[in-house]
Amino acid sequence: TEGNLAVARRILPGLAAAPLRARRGGWAAWTQDGLPTLGGFRDAPGVYAAYGGNGYTLAPVYAEALAALALGRAPGLD
Repeated sequence: TEGNLAVARRILPGLAAAPLRARRGGWAAWTQDGLPTLGGFRDAPGVYAAYGGNGYTLAPVYAEALAALALGRAPGLD
């Protein structure tokens, strides 16, 4: 399969000449049932997080839902 860097360079050919300065990785957070979790923290008002699921695919959905929560609106997700 094609890696993320290869995909980015294929889509944006100008990146092909750009040097790779660093790589970073981290642990993927998963819930026991495999479903994503989004919401605020009881002990930290105004702090919101989303984890689980596929971050690359779901990032736009997470961003919209967290923005809605931060603005005091319903996230529009079930």
